[in-house]
Amino acid sequence: VSFGCGTLPGMSAPLTHEGLPSTLALVDDDSEFRDFLTQHLRALGIEVTAFADSNDLLVSDGAYGFDFYVLDLGLP
Repeated sequence: VSFGCGTLPGMSAPLTHEGLPSTLALVDDDSEFRDFLTQHLRALGIEVTAFADSNDLLVSDGAYGFDFYVLDLGLP
């Protein structure tokens, strides 16, 4: 996973692992992919909380307290 090759809207500098958010909510129904991505993001020092679906995220404590959200757009 590489994060050093682009910019996000509103950012003037490329995004690098030093500039990544410290907390991230990951929502994906594919458990293998969710575990894979969680492991790699944690290796970058990001505190990842993974959810199997959006309902789990919405009922969690702090659902709106994450710095960044990664959502599977193809969730059933």
